[in-house]
Amino acid sequence: MIWFIVGITAFVNALIVFMACLGMWTYEDAKVRSQQSPVLWVLIVLLVPNLVGLIIYLLVGRTVKQLPSPGKYKRAAIISAVCFGLGAIMMIFGTISLVHADRFDRYGSRQIGSFAGLEDDLRNGVWAISADSANGYSRRNPVLDAGEMDAFHVTNISAAGSAALRVEQGNNTQTVDIPVGFDGYIDLSGFEPGRVQITAEFDHAQDVNIIIRWR
Repeated sequence: MIWFIVGITAFVNALIVFMACLGMWTYEDAKVRSQQSPVLWVLIVLLVPNLVGLIIYLLVGRTVKQLPSPGKYKRAAIISAVCFGLGAIMMIFGTISLVHADRFDRYGSRQIGSFAGLEDDLRNGVWAISADSANGYSRRNPVLDAGEMDAFHVTNISAAGSAALRVEQGNNTQTVDIPVGFDGYIDLSGFEPGRVQITAEFDHAQDVNIIIRWR
């Protein structure tokens, strides 16, 4: 997440600075190298996307050849362009990190019902649910590959009450009772690798402590 935030911040700020420097450089350059209005060329350079406007200016607008080009704002434009590129790289890296996090850490938690002292945590393929009392359900939506489905395991060391685990994928639904003391693998051979919806259901459970793992 931090790479994405830093990257998009650097990307946007560098883009603004780059466009400002490019516009100022175009204005100063067109005053001495073009027979057209500098303002016109600034608008063309900034408004025509993908630097096509700049290419048009360099090929067509600079009709006065004998005068040297002003170096003002050129260095700032180059530096901001480099920062722009680095920001884009960090933003791409951050986006990849977010996708990876979505697979292992961000599964869309949702709880419905009455929970006291609930702690619902999922990371690195381990979903741990604990609560002083639970009467309702907690839901996650992970993406599981074939190996993770084979490794799907549930441990229920709650004090009392009943619990069940419902796994859904499209029109396919499987519900398994997980009574107190349950410690075993759940057969998910009827599901395809991919995103599944997992719902832990509780009926007046006390001192809930359930660990669901697939890695």
